[in-house]
Amino acid sequence: MKIIDIVRPLLSSSVFRFLIVGVICSAIEFTSFTVFVKSLAVPYLTANILSIVLAICINYGMSRTFVFQASQHKKQTEIMYFILFSGMAILLNQFIIWFLAEIIVINLLISKVIAIILVAVFNYLTKKKIVFKN
Repeated sequence: MKIIDIVRPLLSSSVFRFLIVGVICSAIEFTSFTVFVKSLAVPYLTANILSIVLAICINYGMSRTFVFQASQHKKQTEIMYFILFSGMAILLNQFIIWFLAEIIVINLLISKVIAIILVAVFNYLTKKKIVFKN
């Protein structure tokens, strides 16, 4: 069996492609968050929003072209849904990181990783079922 025979079915799976895009965008989000907090001394909730918005912008382009090629919505509707659910994801992420860091008192960077993982599930479901529905 050749490697291409293994890779081809994986690449045809939207879940696998979403995971690849998600890992890339999560790395961008986590790295920028860390730079904002540790190097630039930006308050963590502000840094969280900035890092999420950066990752969301990159994620839209990658999701649109690599993960969910077709959509039943007009481009304007698709973008509106994307912005709406991204806003909800930002609020969810903000709550999770605040709750874990302030109430449960978990390390800030660990809290960020947990928030990214939990919000990724929300993002996948809303993008697949609503935003990029075909």
